[in-house]
Amino acid sequence: MRMKKIASAVLGLAFAAGMSSAYAAGGESPNSTKGEEAAVSLAESLLSTMAAYVTLKGCTFAYYPITSLNTFPDGSGNAVLDGTYDLSVSNTGMSTKGTKYHVSGGGSIRGQGIPTYSGDYAFGVQGAIMTGAADLQLIEFGSPTDWGEVIIKDFYTVDGSHGKKLVDDGLEAITKLGYPRSKWKQTSDHTRSNGGDGEWNAKKVRVGPTNTPNCTITLKSKFDNLSDEHTFSDAYILVRP
Repeated sequence: MRMKKIASAVLGLAFAAGMSSAYAAGGESPNSTKGEEAAVSLAESLLSTMAAYVTLKGCTFAYYPITSLNTFPDGSGNAVLDGTYDLSVSNTGMSTKGTKYHVSGGGSIRGQGIPTYSGDYAFGVQGAIMTGAADLQLIEFGSPTDWGEVIIKDFYTVDGSHGKKLVDDGLEAITKLGYPRSKWKQTSDHTRSNGGDGEWNAKKVRVGPTNTPNCTITLKSKFDNLSDEHTFSDAYILVRP
């Protein structure tokens, strides 16, 4: 319930900021598939985990390989970050209003224990908007501490130089014990594969007062899309101040 209340607040801020302005500029609804939405849910969960990790540990330059990320036409899939942090996604509901997904797992990142991650993501009709909320635990002083994230993102497609691009704008809040700890703005685009590798690029930038330390979290990958099976390759997350 706590995360749902925070998610509602983020939703209201997003609409107040005019996040759907992309459509006025000529963007089109993405008509995303279950395999594609599952991939977005996994990628977003990895990025959100990293945002919480950075909020706790500080922003220092680091490279984290995405060991694997695969999704399937039924909306299931799996992702592994840095060989030690493992997440799975499943399609938990579909209706005329949209589709829902659940992401769960855990592990560790560079010795930092993250024993549990549990996130729920919902996509509107044709995948034009996504909301999500997750609870995760980070080990602090030998004991698990409750962290969370809430996010809202708009998706739209534009014509790119190599085919259709799926683009998004989003806002995220990272919480600890139910209280806000950091805010992030996210943008991303990926070119859907069309006879060759597609490309995925996502970037989170920490925002706040002028004295807030700069931090950028970037996810880059190539991916195949065969019959709505998505396989990421040469994938990584990069953190830099």
